Amino acid sequence: MEKDDKTTSAGSDKLESRRYEDVVAQDVNVRRLHDGTEDLVGEHDQLQRGLKSRHIQFLALGGAIGTGLFVGSGAILSLVGPAPLFMGYLSMMLGVWNIMNNLGEMATYLPLKGISIPYFVERFVDPSLAFASGYNYWYAYAILVAAEASAGAILLDYWNTPVPAAVWITIILLVTLGLNIFAVSVFGEAEFWFASIKLITILGLILTSLVIVLGGAPNRDRIGFLYWYDPGAIKPYMTGGDTGRFLAYWAAFVRAGFAFITSPELIAVAAGETVAPRRNVPKAARRFIYRLALFYGLGSLMIGVITPSTDPNLLNPESNANASPWVIGIRRAGIGVLDHIINAAILTSAWSAGNAFLYSGSRVLYSMSLKGQAPRICSRTTKRGVPYVAILATWSIGLLAYLNVNNNGAAVFTWFMNISTISGYIAWIVVMVTYLRFRRAMDFRGLLHALPYKTPFQPHLTWFVLVLLVLLTLTNGFQLFFPGQFHVEDFLAAYITLPIVLVLYFGHKLWYRTRFARKVEDIDVTTGVREMEELAALDQPPVPKNFVQRFYLGSTAVVMVISESSQTQSVRPPPHFRHTHLRLPQPTTAMVCSKCQKLGKGATTLATPGVKKKSELYYGSPASSSASSANKTGSSTGAKSATLGQTGIGKSKLLSQAARNPYAQYSSSCTKCKTRISQGHTFCQTCAFKADACAGCGKANKKKIKGAGPTVDGAKYTLK
Repeated sequence: MEKDDKTTSAGSDKLESRRYEDVVAQDVNVRRLHDGTEDLVGEHDQLQRGLKSRHIQFLALGGAIGTGLFVGSGAILSLVGPAPLFMGYLSMMLGVWNIMNNLGEMATYLPLKGISIPYFVERFVDPSLAFASGYNYWYAYAILVAAEASAGAILLDYWNTPVPAAVWITIILLVTLGLNIFAVSVFGEAEFWFASIKLITILGLILTSLVIVLGGAPNRDRIGFLYWYDPGAIKPYMTGGDTGRFLAYWAAFVRAGFAFITSPELIAVAAGETVAPRRNVPKAARRFIYRLALFYGLGSLMIGVITPSTDPNLLNPESNANASPWVIGIRRAGIGVLDHIINAAILTSAWSAGNAFLYSGSRVLYSMSLKGQAPRICSRTTKRGVPYVAILATWSIGLLAYLNVNNNGAAVFTWFMNISTISGYIAWIVVMVTYLRFRRAMDFRGLLHALPYKTPFQPHLTWFVLVLLVLLTLTNGFQLFFPGQFHVEDFLAAYITLPIVLVLYFGHKLWYRTRFARKVEDIDVTTGVREMEELAALDQPPVPKNFVQRFYLGSTAVVMVISESSQTQSVRPPPHFRHTHLRLPQPTTAMVCSKCQKLGKGATTLATPGVKKKSELYYGSPASSSASSANKTGSSTGAKSATLGQTGIGKSKLLSQAARNPYAQYSSSCTKCKTRISQGHTFCQTCAFKADACAGCGKANKKKIKGAGPTVDGAKYTLK
C-alpha cells in the first residue's frame, strides 16, 4: 500500500512542487533576509537603491518623450495628415495610462531589488511566458538604443556637416554607454538633467506654436487651423472615401505606439533601485497621465497646426528628408536661429531616450540572469552595483545603428520603429495578462484592500485595452496586404517579432514541460511583502519648507487620499490595522504533517500591532471557534483539550484561528517523527493549509484542512 501511495503521488507531487519552484524554492542567486523574504541579488554584489523621487519621475518622463514625438510624428503627419495624428496619439495615451497603472500597482506592492517585468510574469503567470517576454523586452530595448542613435544621426544631418554619420553614431553610443556604466545615482542625475531639457523644450515648443498660430511670428500670419483646410485634416490612406479616412486613423494609431513603447515599464524596472519605492513609485505613476496629456496631447495638435502635411522636408522613407516637424514649422514662420536651437534640444532628447532604454534593457537582462534564463556572467555587478556585463551586452545591439551608413537614414529609422513597435505591443499584452492574474490572485486571497497603490476602472479597462492591443499587433503591417504594397523588408520589420516570441515560448515550455499557467491558488502574492513593509516603515516623507512645497505635497496627499478612499473595499480591517495592515507578520508555514496527520507541537502566534497579549486577537467568534472547528476538522487535528506553547489555546481553536488569520506565523514540529516541519511556503489563506514537506518523514504536506475559515476580508474582527 505504501508503494502504491508513492507511485500515485509521484505525478501530483511533481506538479505540486511547481507551485513556488520558479518563484521561491528554486530561485538562483536569492539571498534570504532576516525575516525569510527575498531580494534578488547578483553573483557579485547587488543593485543599490540610488534613485530618488525626482530621478524616477524624470526617468519615466524622459523615456516617454523622445524621438517618437519629435521626429517620428513627422512621418505620421506626412502619411495621413494632422487630424489622424492627433486622434492616434490621444487613443494611444489611453492604453499607455492603463499599462502604467498595471505596473504601478504590481511594482509598488513588490518593489524588490533586481525585479523586472519578466519577474512578475514568472511569479504570477508562467515561467515560459516570462522567458519569452524577457528576451522580447531586452530585444526591444536594445533595438530602441539603435533607433535613438539613428535618430540622432538624422537630426545632426540637418546642419549638412561634412562629418560622416558613422562618427556621430559612435559619439552618441559611447556617451550613452559612459553614462550607464557609472553608479546608478550618476545615471539618474544625468537622466534628470536630460529630461529637464526635454521638458523645457516641449513647453517652449508648445508656447512658440501658440504664438505662431495667433500671428505673433515675424511673418505676421495668423494661420490658425489653415493647414487643416489646405492641404486638409485627413489624407485618405490606401483607398478613398470613408474607408480611406478610417484607415488613415488606424495607421496613425498603430504608428503612434512607437512614441510610447516601453516608457511605462521604466518606472517598474527602476522600482528596485528607488529610495522609498512605496512612496515614490505611485507618485511617478499618478502624475504620468497628466504629463502625457500635456506633452503628447497638445504637442501632436500643435505639430499639425504649424506644419502642413505636404511639406517635402518631413521624415519620409521615400526621400532623404530628415527634419523634425517642429523645426520645419518654426523655419516656415520665419523665426531665425530658433530652428537650430530646437534641433539641438531635440538631439539631447534622442540621447536621453537612448540612455533610458540602455538602462532598462540591461536591468531586464540582469534580472533574467539571476533566474538562470540568461548567461550567469550577465549578473555580475561592480562594487557600485552596476551590472556592467548586461549593459555591454545590451549596448552591443545598438551597433545596428551603423546601418545608416549605407542606407537611407529615414528608411532605417522606419525599420527600427516598426520592429520596436510590434515588440512593445507584445510586451504590453503580456503585462496586462500578468496584471489580471495578479489581481485575481489578490482577490482570491482577499488582499485587494492591502494594495498600497490602487487605480480606477480595474480590471474592466485592462480587458478593453488588451483586446485593442491584440488588434493593433495583428494589423501592424496591414498596408502591406494591399495590391502592389508588399515589400519583404517591411514585412519582416512589421511581423518578425511574432514568430521569435512564439518560438521562445513554446521551446521553453516543451523543454521544461511547464503547465499552461499557474493556478490561482498557487500564485504567491505574499513572499517579499514583509521586507517591503519594513522598508516603507523606515521611510520619512519630505517635510515642506515653503509655500510651493506645502501646496505641492499637500495636493499630492489629497489626491492619494481620494484615490484610496474611492477604491476601499466594503469590508475593512479593524481600527488597529488601518494604515499598518501590511506591516504584520508574514504567513510562512503550515501545521499538519500529511503522513501522521497530526498538528504540530509548540505552535504559537506572533504578537500583532495593537494587541497586548497574543491570545487577545481572534478572527470570528472566539466562543464558537472550538465547536465549529471541532466538527469540521475531525480526528486529524488530535485531542482538542491539549495546549500549545504558552497560549493556552486548544488545538482545534488554534487551528480555526490560524485558518482565519492570514497574518499568523507558526513554529511547529511533526508529532510523530518529532522533527521540525521545514518552513518557506505560505499556506493558502482561503481554502486550506498547503505546506512544505516534513523534514522528518519526507512526505510532501498536501493535507487539506476541512472547514478553514474565510479570508481576512470575509472575517469578523473581535478585539477584547
